[in-house]
Amino acid sequence: MDQAVSALRSAGARVSVQPVGTGEQPADLSEALADAEVVLATSMAVGKALATSGVSRRQLWTVVQDAPGEPLVVAGAREDDLRQAVATSRKVVVFDEEARSTVEGTVWDAAMNVLVYPTAGSGPLPRFRASADGPAALVINLDLTGPLGLAAVREHASRIRAERNPRPVFLVCGPEIQADLRVDPVYREFAAIPGARTVALDDEALATALHGVRPFGFLPRAEQGEDHRVSAARIWFDECGIELFAQHGALPALPQFADIARWAPSTLTDDLDGLAGRRVAPRTGRGLSGELSRMFEPFLPDYGAVAARPGKLRVLLVGADFKFAGDIVEALALREDIDLRVDRWRYNAVPQPEESRPLLEWAEVILCEFASINAVWYSTNVRPDQRLILHLHGYELRQPHIHDVEISAVEKVVFASGFYRQSALEVTGWPPERTTVISNSVQSADLARTKLPDARFHLGLAGFIPELKRPDRALDVFEALLERDDRYTLHLRGHLPWNYPYVWKNLVRRDAYLAFFERLRRHPSLRRSVVFDPFGPDMGNWFRGIGWTLSTSTRETFHLAPVEGMASGAVPLVWRREGSDEIFPRQWNVDTATEAAELVHGVNADPARFDELSLQAAAFARTYDARRVVAQW
Repeated sequence: MDQAVSALRSAGARVSVQPVGTGEQPADLSEALADAEVVLATSMAVGKALATSGVSRRQLWTVVQDAPGEPLVVAGAREDDLRQAVATSRKVVVFDEEARSTVEGTVWDAAMNVLVYPTAGSGPLPRFRASADGPAALVINLDLTGPLGLAAVREHASRIRAERNPRPVFLVCGPEIQADLRVDPVYREFAAIPGARTVALDDEALATALHGVRPFGFLPRAEQGEDHRVSAARIWFDECGIELFAQHGALPALPQFADIARWAPSTLTDDLDGLAGRRVAPRTGRGLSGELSRMFEPFLPDYGAVAARPGKLRVLLVGADFKFAGDIVEALALREDIDLRVDRWRYNAVPQPEESRPLLEWAEVILCEFASINAVWYSTNVRPDQRLILHLHGYELRQPHIHDVEISAVEKVVFASGFYRQSALEVTGWPPERTTVISNSVQSADLARTKLPDARFHLGLAGFIPELKRPDRALDVFEALLERDDRYTLHLRGHLPWNYPYVWKNLVRRDAYLAFFERLRRHPSLRRSVVFDPFGPDMGNWFRGIGWTLSTSTRETFHLAPVEGMASGAVPLVWRREGSDEIFPRQWNVDTATEAAELVHGVNADPARFDELSLQAAAFARTYDARRVVAQW
C-alpha cells in the first residue's frame, strides 16, 4: 500500500495510516476515524475489526483479495468472511476482474459495489519521464506482462528477421527475468526479436536506453486471471510518459483510451510501421494517482457540482421499489448537508398512514419514487410549506389513480424522457411548469470493464418479459447473422416467462412465448447458439461478454439496460420507436432485422472498427453517468 499512499497524496488526498489490531476486542476507532470519507481496510480481518469497533458502513471499504494475481477462493469460512465484509462495507475492493466476478457471483448484494484497485507493479513508482522525440520504438515490460502477446511477437520477429536495421525493441525487466531471457524457452523468444535490447528496471537505465527514441508501450490482451498484469503495465507506462500501443480489446471502453495506437496479432509489424509520424497522443490518465482518483471520485459527495448548504435539509424518500433510484439514494445519504429518511412501503398501491404520517411531519422535502398510490397519499396530505417531488417512470400513466394526484400540491414531476413527459401532459392535463426531465442514470465507473475475447460476436438482450420486449426480433437479427458466421451467440438474460404469473396466466402473452420457444425447437442452429442467462444484479460482469446490446421493444419510457451496455462498451441496436431517437443516437436506431444484421456483420469484419464504435457508445453513455444525473436532482 506504500505505492498507493504516495500516489494518493500526490493527487491531493489527505491520507493517514492507522495500525489496527485484529484481536477479539479491537480498540474503538470510530472517533479517531470520524472525519474520514473513506476508511480502507487492507484485509477482511482488518475490516471486521473496524466494523466491530464502530466504524460506520458509510465509511468502510474493505480489501477482500490477498494480493494481485492471487485467486480469490471463496469456500467455507472464507465465504462467511466475504459475506460479512459485503454486509459491513460500503465498497469491497479486489485487484483483478476475475476476483470481482467471483465476489459478484457469490454475494448478490455486492453487485455494483466491487472496485478493482489499481497498481503499477511492486516497488516504488518510476520517476523517469519519456520524450516523444525520435523514431518509434517498442517497449515491453516483461516484469509486468510476462509472456502475454508471445504469439504476435513471434510472428513479428519472423517477418523482420531479414531486416538489416530493425526497429529497436526494449525489454524492460529485473534480474530474474533477465536470467530467464537466456535460459527459459518462452522468454528466449523475446530475446531473439531482431533489434531486442534488455533494459534494467530503474530510472537511470530507462533514461539512457530510451534517449532519442519515441517509445510505445506494448500492451497485449490479458488471458484469464492475468488482467492485473496488463492493468499494471498500462499504469506503469503512463507513469513514465510512454504512449500506449494496445492490442484490440486489451482496454476497457474509456474516453481516455480513444486516441491510443492499436495493434492486432496478425498485423503487428504493419501496425508498428504505422506509428511513424503518428500524432502524439495525450497521456491517458496521470498514472497511478489519476487511476486512484478515478476509483474514489464517483463514490464521494460531489460538492463541486452542488455546493454544501448551511444546516441539514430533511429529505424523505417514499416508495416500495428503489431499483431506478439507487444512485440518488446513495448520493443523498453521503452528503453532510442532508438528513435522509425512508418511508418504505410494502406495496406502492397500499397506503400505510400510521407509519407515513410521523415521517411526513418531520420532512422538508419528500421524493416519491414511482407516482403510484404513494404519490396520491402524499399529495393529499403534504403541507403548503413542504416540497413534494414525484418520480414517474411510465406504467403509472396507464393506471387510473394517476388522475387522483393533487398536482397543485406537487412542486415537480420528474420524467426520464421528454417524449414521455409530453405523453403525460396529454393524458393528465398537468401544468407543464410542474414537470421536468431528468434521465435515468448508470454507473459508468462500474460498468467500464475490459471485454472478454470475441465479445463482438455476442449479442445480449437484458430482460425479455413481457412480450412488448419483442425477443422474436432478437431471434430475427440473430438468425440473419448465423447465416453469415457461426461464431455469433445470442444471450437472453432474466427470468423466464413462467416465473411471472401475470404473463403465464394471460393466454395471449403465453402464446407469444410458446411461439418463441417453438421457433427455437424447430431450428437446431438457433437452439445451439442461444443462451439463457439467469437473472442477477451483476450486470457489469455479464456485459463483459457482450459486444452488442439489444433494445427490441415496441415501447419503452427510457430503457436503462442498453444504456448500461453502452457504458460497458457494447454497441446498441435499438428498434426505432417513439422517443428512441431522443435516448439513443440515430446511427444505432434500426427499422428491420436485416438492417441490424448488416450493421453488426459489417462492423465485425474489422476489430478496429468495433473498437471505434465501442468507444463511441461508451462516450455517449456518459450523458447518463450517475454523477452528472444526480447533480440535476
